[in-house]
Amino acid sequence: MIHFAERIFIAAHTSMEGLAIERQLLRLGHPKSHILHAPSSDFSWSDPHQISGFLADAQPDQIYLPARPFLHKGDREDLNGLWVKAAVSNIISSAARAGIKKLLLLVGSEVYPSSRLPPFAEEDLIGGPIGGQWSYDALTQISAMKLCEQICSASAGHGALDYRCAVVGGIYGPGDDYSGRSMQPVPLILQMLERAKSQALPSVNIALQEDQMLDLLFVDDMAEAVVYLMEMPLAGLDEHRNSVHRHINVAHGEPVRAENLVRSFAHTLGYFGNIVFAKQDCSGIAIQKNLDPYRLAMLGWTPMMGIDQGIEIVSTDFQLHRNNRIKTP
Repeated sequence: MIHFAERIFIAAHTSMEGLAIERQLLRLGHPKSHILHAPSSDFSWSDPHQISGFLADAQPDQIYLPARPFLHKGDREDLNGLWVKAAVSNIISSAARAGIKKLLLLVGSEVYPSSRLPPFAEEDLIGGPIGGQWSYDALTQISAMKLCEQICSASAGHGALDYRCAVVGGIYGPGDDYSGRSMQPVPLILQMLERAKSQALPSVNIALQEDQMLDLLFVDDMAEAVVYLMEMPLAGLDEHRNSVHRHINVAHGEPVRAENLVRSFAHTLGYFGNIVFAKQDCSGIAIQKNLDPYRLAMLGWTPMMGIDQGIEIVSTDFQLHRNNRIKTP
Protein backbone atom coordinates (compact mmCIF):
# COMPACT_ATOMS: atom_id res chain seq x y z
CA MET A 1 0.00 0.00 0.00
CA ILE A 2 1.40 3.39 -1.01
CA HIS A 3 1.79 5.90 1.83
CA PHE A 4 1.36 9.19 0.01
CA ALA A 5 2.93 11.31 2.75
CA GLU A 6 6.25 9.45 2.43
CA ARG A 7 9.21 10.99 0.62
CA ILE A 8 10.75 8.65 -1.93
CA PHE A 9 14.26 9.01 -3.34
CA ILE A 10 14.96 7.42 -6.73
CA ALA A 11 18.69 7.02 -7.29
CA ALA A 12 19.80 7.18 -10.94
CA HIS A 13 16.48 8.85 -11.72
CA THR A 14 17.36 9.61 -15.37
CA SER A 15 18.08 5.95 -16.14
CA MET A 16 15.52 3.76 -17.87
CA GLU A 17 14.77 2.05 -14.54
CA GLY A 18 14.53 5.31 -12.60
CA LEU A 19 12.21 6.95 -15.12
CA ALA A 20 9.90 3.92 -15.13
CA ILE A 21 9.76 3.74 -11.32
CA GLU A 22 8.80 7.41 -11.18
CA ARG A 23 6.08 6.86 -13.81
CA GLN A 24 4.66 4.01 -11.75
CA LEU A 25 4.62 6.02 -8.53
CA LEU A 26 2.84 8.88 -10.30
CA ARG A 27 0.32 6.45 -11.83
CA LEU A 28 -0.48 5.23 -8.35
CA GLY A 29 -1.15 8.79 -7.23
CA HIS A 30 2.04 9.55 -5.33
CA PRO A 31 2.60 13.34 -5.27
CA LYS A 32 5.42 14.45 -7.56
CA SER A 33 6.62 16.87 -4.90
CA HIS A 34 7.49 13.90 -2.67
CA ILE A 35 9.63 12.14 -5.29
CA LEU A 36 13.27 13.13 -4.74
CA HIS A 37 16.14 13.20 -7.24
CA ALA A 38 19.90 13.64 -7.04
CA PRO A 39 20.87 17.22 -6.17
CA SER A 40 22.85 18.06 -9.33
CA SER A 41 24.58 16.53 -12.34
CA ASP A 42 28.05 17.07 -10.82
CA PHE A 43 27.15 15.38 -7.52
CA SER A 44 29.78 12.75 -6.68
CA TRP A 45 28.17 9.43 -5.79
CA SER A 46 31.64 8.02 -5.11
CA ASP A 47 32.03 10.42 -2.13
CA PRO A 48 30.40 8.96 1.03
CA HIS A 49 30.42 12.38 2.72
CA GLN A 50 28.37 13.96 -0.07
CA ILE A 51 25.94 11.04 -0.03
CA SER A 52 25.52 11.24 3.76
CA GLY A 53 24.99 15.00 3.59
CA PHE A 54 22.38 14.73 0.87
CA LEU A 55 20.41 11.99 2.66
CA ALA A 56 20.55 13.90 5.96
CA ASP A 57 19.11 16.98 4.25
CA ALA A 58 16.55 15.20 2.05
CA GLN A 59 15.41 12.72 4.73
CA PRO A 60 13.61 10.28 2.41
CA ASP A 61 11.42 7.56 3.85
CA GLN A 62 12.20 5.13 1.02
CA ILE A 63 15.00 4.65 -1.51
CA TYR A 64 14.85 2.86 -4.87
CA LEU A 65 18.41 1.98 -5.85
CA PRO A 66 19.01 0.52 -9.36
CA ALA A 67 22.62 -0.72 -9.42
CA ARG A 68 23.03 -1.04 -13.20
CA PRO A 69 23.29 2.68 -14.08
CA PHE A 70 26.09 3.19 -11.54
CA LEU A 71 28.00 0.17 -12.82
CA HIS A 72 27.53 1.33 -16.42
CA LYS A 73 28.77 4.83 -15.60
CA GLY A 74 31.84 3.31 -13.98
CA ASP A 75 32.75 1.06 -16.90
CA ARG A 76 36.13 2.74 -17.41
CA GLU A 77 39.02 0.52 -16.34
CA ASP A 78 40.63 3.07 -14.01
CA LEU A 79 40.40 4.12 -10.38
CA ASN A 80 37.63 6.64 -11.06
CA GLY A 81 35.55 3.89 -12.65
CA LEU A 82 36.05 1.63 -9.63
CA TRP A 83 35.07 4.42 -7.23
CA VAL A 84 31.83 5.02 -9.12
CA LYS A 85 31.03 1.31 -8.93
CA ALA A 86 31.45 1.55 -5.15
CA ALA A 87 28.66 4.16 -5.03
CA VAL A 88 25.98 1.46 -4.64
CA SER A 89 27.37 0.22 -1.32
CA ASN A 90 28.08 3.82 -0.24
CA ILE A 91 24.41 4.72 -0.69
CA ILE A 92 23.23 1.66 1.25
CA SER A 93 25.62 2.30 4.15
CA SER A 94 24.79 6.01 4.26
CA ALA A 95 21.06 5.25 4.25
CA ALA A 96 21.46 2.88 7.19
CA ARG A 97 23.48 5.43 9.16
CA ALA A 98 20.80 8.06 8.44
CA GLY A 99 18.12 5.69 9.77
CA ILE A 100 16.19 5.51 6.50
CA LYS A 101 13.63 2.77 7.09
CA LYS A 102 13.13 1.22 3.65
CA LEU A 103 15.35 0.61 0.64
CA LEU A 104 14.97 -1.58 -2.43
CA LEU A 105 18.17 -2.57 -4.24
CA LEU A 106 17.84 -3.68 -7.88
CA VAL A 107 20.71 -5.76 -9.27
CA GLY A 108 21.30 -7.52 -12.58
CA SER A 109 21.11 -11.20 -13.44
CA GLU A 110 24.90 -11.43 -13.82
CA VAL A 111 24.98 -12.12 -10.05
CA TYR A 112 24.04 -15.73 -10.81
CA PRO A 113 26.83 -18.25 -11.49
CA SER A 114 27.46 -19.27 -15.09
CA SER A 115 27.96 -22.89 -14.02
CA ARG A 116 24.22 -23.35 -13.34
CA LEU A 117 21.56 -23.90 -15.98
CA PRO A 118 18.80 -21.33 -16.60
CA PRO A 119 16.27 -20.31 -15.58
CA PHE A 120 17.97 -19.23 -12.38
CA ALA A 121 16.05 -19.49 -9.11
CA GLU A 122 16.85 -17.47 -5.98
CA GLU A 123 18.61 -20.51 -4.46
CA ASP A 124 21.23 -20.45 -7.24
CA LEU A 125 22.95 -17.32 -5.90
CA ILE A 126 26.54 -18.10 -4.87
CA GLY A 127 25.97 -21.65 -6.13
CA GLY A 128 29.10 -21.65 -8.27
CA PRO A 129 31.94 -19.49 -9.62
CA ILE A 130 31.25 -16.08 -11.15
CA GLY A 131 33.05 -15.84 -14.47
CA GLY A 132 33.24 -13.83 -17.64
CA GLN A 133 33.81 -10.16 -18.39
CA TRP A 134 31.07 -9.05 -15.95
CA SER A 135 32.52 -10.80 -12.91
CA TYR A 136 33.58 -7.61 -11.11
CA ASP A 137 30.14 -6.05 -11.58
CA ALA A 138 28.52 -9.27 -10.36
CA LEU A 139 30.65 -9.43 -7.22
CA THR A 140 30.03 -5.73 -6.53
CA GLN A 141 26.28 -6.32 -6.66
CA ILE A 142 26.41 -9.50 -4.57
CA SER A 143 28.34 -7.58 -1.94
CA ALA A 144 25.64 -4.89 -1.92
CA MET A 145 22.93 -7.55 -1.58
CA LYS A 146 24.67 -9.11 1.40
CA LEU A 147 25.16 -5.66 2.93
CA CYS A 148 21.38 -5.14 2.80
CA GLU A 149 20.81 -8.51 4.48
CA GLN A 150 23.35 -7.74 7.22
CA ILE A 151 21.79 -4.33 7.89
CA CYS A 152 18.35 -5.92 8.30
CA SER A 153 19.74 -8.58 10.63
CA ALA A 154 21.75 -6.11 12.73
CA SER A 155 18.78 -3.77 13.16
CA ALA A 156 16.21 -6.45 13.97
CA GLY A 157 13.69 -5.55 16.63
CA HIS A 158 12.49 -2.08 17.54
CA GLY A 159 13.31 0.41 14.80
CA ALA A 160 14.36 -2.30 12.35
CA LEU A 161 15.48 -1.28 8.88
CA ASP A 162 13.79 -3.00 5.95
CA TYR A 163 16.28 -3.24 3.06
CA ARG A 164 15.02 -5.48 0.27
CA CYS A 165 16.71 -6.81 -2.87
CA ALA A 166 15.43 -7.80 -6.30
CA VAL A 167 17.37 -9.44 -9.14
CA VAL A 168 16.08 -8.00 -12.41
CA GLY A 169 16.40 -9.90 -15.68
CA GLY A 170 16.62 -8.41 -19.15
CA ILE A 171 14.56 -5.24 -19.51
CA TYR A 172 13.72 -3.01 -22.45
CA GLY A 173 11.43 -0.13 -23.22
CA PRO A 174 11.18 3.67 -23.37
CA GLY A 175 14.01 5.54 -21.70
CA ASP A 176 16.72 3.13 -22.85
CA ASP A 177 20.19 4.40 -23.73
CA TYR A 178 20.62 4.66 -27.51
CA SER A 179 23.81 6.75 -27.32
CA GLY A 180 25.99 3.88 -28.54
CA ARG A 181 27.47 3.19 -25.10
CA SER A 182 24.88 0.60 -24.06
CA MET A 183 25.80 -3.08 -24.28
CA GLN A 184 22.23 -4.30 -23.76
CA PRO A 185 20.82 -6.46 -26.58
CA VAL A 186 17.72 -4.45 -27.55
CA PRO A 187 19.39 -1.05 -28.15
CA LEU A 188 22.27 -2.76 -29.96
CA ILE A 189 19.90 -4.69 -32.22
CA LEU A 190 18.05 -1.47 -33.02
CA GLN A 191 21.28 0.37 -33.79
CA MET A 192 22.53 -2.41 -36.08
CA LEU A 193 19.26 -2.52 -38.02
CA GLU A 194 18.97 1.28 -38.29
CA ARG A 195 22.55 1.55 -39.57
CA ALA A 196 21.91 -1.11 -42.20
CA LYS A 197 18.70 0.62 -43.26
CA SER A 198 20.23 4.12 -43.47
CA GLN A 199 23.19 2.82 -45.51
CA ALA A 200 20.96 0.62 -47.70
CA LEU A 201 23.05 -2.44 -46.85
CA PRO A 202 21.87 -5.70 -48.43
CA SER A 203 22.57 -7.62 -45.19
CA VAL A 204 23.27 -7.01 -41.52
CA ASN A 205 25.26 -9.09 -39.03
CA ILE A 206 23.56 -9.50 -35.65
CA ALA A 207 25.86 -10.62 -32.85
CA LEU A 208 23.51 -13.27 -31.48
CA GLN A 209 22.80 -16.93 -32.01
CA GLU A 210 19.48 -17.19 -33.84
CA ASP A 211 18.04 -19.86 -31.53
CA GLN A 212 19.13 -18.07 -28.35
CA MET A 213 16.26 -17.51 -25.93
CA LEU A 214 16.01 -13.99 -24.46
CA ASP A 215 13.71 -13.30 -21.50
CA LEU A 216 12.81 -9.61 -21.80
CA LEU A 217 10.62 -7.68 -19.37
CA PHE A 218 9.06 -4.37 -20.44
CA VAL A 219 10.49 -1.65 -18.20
CA ASP A 220 7.09 -0.39 -16.99
CA ASP A 221 6.20 -3.94 -15.95
CA MET A 222 9.52 -4.03 -14.08
CA ALA A 223 8.65 -0.77 -12.32
CA GLU A 224 5.21 -2.05 -11.35
CA ALA A 225 6.79 -5.22 -9.94
CA VAL A 226 9.45 -3.46 -7.85
CA VAL A 227 6.98 -0.92 -6.40
CA TYR A 228 4.74 -3.90 -5.60
CA LEU A 229 7.66 -5.56 -3.79
CA MET A 230 8.58 -2.38 -1.93
CA GLU A 231 5.05 -1.83 -0.65
CA MET A 232 4.27 -5.45 0.26
CA PRO A 233 3.98 -6.10 4.01
CA LEU A 234 7.10 -7.75 5.35
CA ALA A 235 5.23 -10.77 6.73
CA GLY A 236 3.69 -11.53 3.34
CA LEU A 237 7.05 -11.15 1.59
CA ASP A 238 8.80 -13.46 4.06
CA GLU A 239 6.32 -16.25 3.33
CA HIS A 240 7.92 -16.68 -0.10
CA ARG A 241 11.52 -15.57 0.44
CA ASN A 242 14.38 -18.02 0.66
CA SER A 243 15.69 -18.34 4.23
CA VAL A 244 19.31 -17.93 3.07
CA HIS A 245 19.10 -15.55 0.10
CA ARG A 246 16.47 -12.90 0.75
CA HIS A 247 16.05 -11.46 -2.74
CA ILE A 248 13.23 -11.94 -5.27
CA ASN A 249 13.65 -12.46 -9.02
CA VAL A 250 11.88 -9.99 -11.31
CA ALA A 251 11.50 -11.29 -14.87
CA HIS A 252 8.91 -12.01 -17.55
CA GLY A 253 9.33 -15.77 -17.52
CA GLU A 254 8.50 -16.40 -21.19
CA PRO A 255 11.68 -16.10 -23.30
CA VAL A 256 11.52 -15.10 -26.96
CA ARG A 257 13.73 -16.62 -29.68
CA ALA A 258 16.44 -14.17 -30.78
CA GLU A 259 15.63 -14.67 -34.48
CA ASN A 260 11.97 -13.81 -33.94
CA LEU A 261 12.89 -10.74 -31.88
CA VAL A 262 15.32 -9.38 -34.47
CA ARG A 263 12.99 -9.99 -37.41
CA SER A 264 10.15 -8.27 -35.57
CA PHE A 265 12.34 -5.22 -34.94
CA ALA A 266 13.48 -5.25 -38.57
CA HIS A 267 9.87 -5.28 -39.79
CA THR A 268 8.91 -2.44 -37.43
CA LEU A 269 11.90 -0.29 -38.50
CA GLY A 270 11.40 -1.06 -42.20
CA TYR A 271 14.63 -2.97 -42.87
CA PHE A 272 14.05 -5.75 -45.42
CA GLY A 273 17.61 -6.93 -46.10
CA ASN A 274 19.19 -10.25 -45.18
CA ILE A 275 19.81 -10.88 -41.48
CA VAL A 276 22.90 -12.92 -40.58
CA PHE A 277 23.36 -14.18 -37.02
CA ALA A 278 26.99 -14.26 -35.89
CA LYS A 279 27.37 -15.68 -32.38
CA GLN A 280 31.16 -15.40 -32.51
CA ASP A 281 30.93 -11.60 -32.60
CA CYS A 282 28.77 -11.19 -29.48
CA SER A 283 31.48 -10.25 -26.94
CA GLY A 284 30.18 -6.66 -26.88
CA ILE A 285 26.61 -7.61 -25.93
CA ALA A 286 25.64 -8.05 -22.29
CA ILE A 287 23.24 -10.99 -22.42
CA GLN A 288 20.99 -11.16 -19.39
CA LYS A 289 20.60 -14.56 -17.75
CA ASN A 290 17.07 -15.94 -17.82
CA LEU A 291 15.44 -15.98 -14.38
CA ASP A 292 12.73 -18.04 -12.75
CA PRO A 293 10.00 -15.61 -11.54
CA TYR A 294 8.07 -18.32 -9.65
CA ARG A 295 8.32 -16.59 -6.25
CA LEU A 296 7.17 -13.27 -7.71
CA ALA A 297 4.13 -15.00 -9.20
CA MET A 298 3.39 -16.63 -5.85
CA LEU A 299 3.47 -13.15 -4.30
CA GLY A 300 0.67 -12.17 -6.68
CA TRP A 301 2.38 -10.31 -9.52
CA THR A 302 2.62 -11.24 -13.22
CA PRO A 303 3.61 -9.06 -16.22
CA MET A 304 1.07 -7.43 -18.52
CA MET A 305 3.01 -6.27 -21.61
CA GLY A 306 3.30 -8.73 -24.49
CA ILE A 307 6.45 -8.76 -26.60
CA ASP A 308 4.70 -7.64 -29.82
CA GLN A 309 3.26 -4.49 -28.26
CA GLY A 310 6.55 -3.85 -26.44
CA ILE A 311 8.49 -4.03 -29.72
CA GLU A 312 6.25 -1.37 -31.27
CA ILE A 313 6.65 0.97 -28.28
CA VAL A 314 10.42 0.66 -28.02
CA SER A 315 10.89 1.00 -31.79
CA THR A 316 9.02 4.31 -31.71
CA ASP A 317 11.05 5.46 -28.69
CA PHE A 318 14.26 4.55 -30.51
CA GLN A 319 13.30 6.52 -33.62
CA LEU A 320 12.53 9.58 -31.48
CA HIS A 321 15.62 9.47 -29.27
CA ARG A 322 18.30 7.41 -31.04
CA ASN A 323 20.74 10.31 -31.43
CA ASN A 324 20.54 12.19 -28.15
CA ARG A 325 19.94 10.03 -25.09
CA ILE A 326 22.81 9.54 -22.66
CA LYS A 327 22.22 8.35 -19.12
CA THR A 328 23.88 9.49 -15.92
CA PRO A 329 23.01 8.58 -12.33
